Amino acid sequence: MVCLAVVLMAAAVLIWKVLHRPRPWPIDQVPIAFWAWRTRAPEEKDVRQAVMRNQARALFLHAGQIDYQDGALTNIPAVVGPLPDKIDLHLVYNATRDLRANLECIDENDLADQIRDAFQRDYQRGSAEHAHIVGIQLDIDVPTRLLGRYERVLKALRMGLPPGLKLSITGLPTWMRSSQLRSTLTQVDFWTPQFYGATLPGRVDQLIPISNPDDVERFINSARALGKPFYAGLAAYSWVLHYDQAGRLIKVRGNMDPEVIRLDPNLELIDRRQFDSTSEWRYAYRARADGVTEGLAMRAGEVLVLDVPTAESLRQSARTVRQWAGESLLGICVFRLPATDDPATLTSAEVAAALADQDSLGGTK
Repeated sequence: MVCLAVVLMAAAVLIWKVLHRPRPWPIDQVPIAFWAWRTRAPEEKDVRQAVMRNQARALFLHAGQIDYQDGALTNIPAVVGPLPDKIDLHLVYNATRDLRANLECIDENDLADQIRDAFQRDYQRGSAEHAHIVGIQLDIDVPTRLLGRYERVLKALRMGLPPGLKLSITGLPTWMRSSQLRSTLTQVDFWTPQFYGATLPGRVDQLIPISNPDDVERFINSARALGKPFYAGLAAYSWVLHYDQAGRLIKVRGNMDPEVIRLDPNLELIDRRQFDSTSEWRYAYRARADGVTEGLAMRAGEVLVLDVPTAESLRQSARTVRQWAGESLLGICVFRLPATDDPATLTSAEVAAALADQDSLGGTK
């Protein structure tokens, strides 16, 4: 009887999974968007490549930071140059470290007013440049325990936005465990959970990639269960982790040229490995003497760990999204927009092949 009960229970679980399995998305029906996250507005040619190669429909542009200094909120403009005018544009505002550290003592209405003021200035500028601004997105990385405060900020912000403008937020993987998340998401039109960078390797001996296909599947299932429209945020960039002589993390940078690091005679390659057969590559370099690499000062014995994505790792993540996201999926949003002068990101061709589920020989699977 016990064995029969176990068999029936296993069968019931299998049937439930089959019946509740979402309909997979065809490759050509998944809308594509990009985050642009540099100090200059993207070049027209780079936006054109994203549109032509990936049929990109939207661009989430880092437009400014909200800061908190000496008890006052301020806005730090983040982008210079003309705004793109041939694609739907969402202006994104993130928080400085000082603002995040003081979120518990900042009035929610004051924070909403500061964000709204920054957006209104940029919105007027965009209108003069004929940019098609359709939304505002917040990328504040609120600690999970403060999601209730974030909800009040979003509610206050929405009241002063132009009619028809889309309000969205990025989301941390850690939020998925919060009972407050559903209520917070009622204040936005959609959200963009980031299925990467969930855990920083705090020590040099920790092997944690930027993105892991197994984590993507777990996060995408959690996002689907919430029933809120979302873009799936996927990674296509490298990061560099700087560790001291004791192996403790000092700094993270996402804009260093892997080739400059490789060719630096002061850096000795001490480890090279792939996280798995379809994942990112990890390179560890030790400084032979005190020196500077691309503006990063290092002491002798300190270590740089370079985590480099592959088109195959992005391909696997995109395939997982299409398979498990379900009807709430609005599209895939890639961090970040490929640019001809950004060696820390996959190229436009690599991103296009990955999102089209093509292998290195151009075939599909």
